[in-house]
Amino acid sequence: LDTSGSMYGEATSLALGVIGDLLRVLRVPTRLIQCDAAVQNVRRIRTVESMKIAGGGGTSPDPVFDLIRGESRAPALLIYVTDMYMMFDTLEHDPPRFPVIWVDVAGGAAHRAPPIGTVVSVHAK
Repeated sequence: LDTSGSMYGEATSLALGVIGDLLRVLRVPTRLIQCDAAVQNVRRIRTVESMKIAGGGGTSPDPVFDLIRGESRAPALLIYVTDMYMMFDTLEHDPPRFPVIWVDVAGGAAHRAPPIGTVVSVHAK
């Protein structure tokens, strides 16, 4: 979860709604990584109701991918919920070896598309 300063108000509410829906539908062990310009929190979750958001700084996806690269086992899938207002320089030169879905909750992909993965745009009704 992108917890940078640009993820506030409606973007955060929409992001938490998306995560809640994914948890209800997928029903698989889920690890939530909260990251702005650094990893702020990592924990297993079942619901978003008791979740506290940590962050509010700049934005970079690199710390999340660095964390995962340093682990012995790659995830089956990374779903990155974000407003897409970030740079993707490192990912372009060092793409991950696992599938990535970017869930764009603020329309940022229209301005800055990631070099890897699939973008799914989600908008409030």
